[in-house]
Amino acid sequence: MIDSHDILQYLDSISGEKKLYPEDPHLRNRVETLEKLFDEKLGVAIRTWSYYYAIQKPLAIAIAWGINAPLIEKIKTAIALPKIPQLLQQFYNVTPETKDAALKKIREVFALVSQEINSGQQYLVGDCLSAADITFAALASPILRPQNHPVYSSQLSKMSPERVSVIEELRSTPAGKLATNLYEQHRL
Repeated sequence: MIDSHDILQYLDSISGEKKLYPEDPHLRNRVETLEKLFDEKLGVAIRTWSYYYAIQKPLAIAIAWGINAPLIEKIKTAIALPKIPQLLQQFYNVTPETKDAALKKIREVFALVSQEINSGQQYLVGDCLSAADITFAALASPILRPQNHPVYSSQLSKMSPERVSVIEELRSTPAGKLATNLYEQHRL
């Protein structure tokens, strides 16, 4: 199965001078370590946290899943609409407790990233955009809702106060600022 790491590896192989994985073995190892952490911890936690709120509004899920989808997929989603919350709860074990545990993991990763870039670095590893930056920004986008994101709206007015509080908290961290800056500068 092809995953985001495979895609980033491929893009790196055809990118010419701008490499997503540094040639220096130490830096490359750091990029790959961070990328794996983001995939395995941050991505899973944000999915759980996001689905907890999404199942509260199943119509919003159907609309989001239907954006740019072929007509047949939109019809299938509309038919499945009544079952979507239950299926997401069961498949991803989404409960208030797992949402809270997920948020704890998200905060841990954001603290680690904030510590990594505490010295005012523009990127996580080295002095240019890497696979670690792209992975972090992409996986953090559902919770940060950056301005230039192609799918997630940065508007928070229709969200619960609890959710808005978390989004604003994470946006204000050095890690949150890194991800939102990456969207502004590189339009990921």
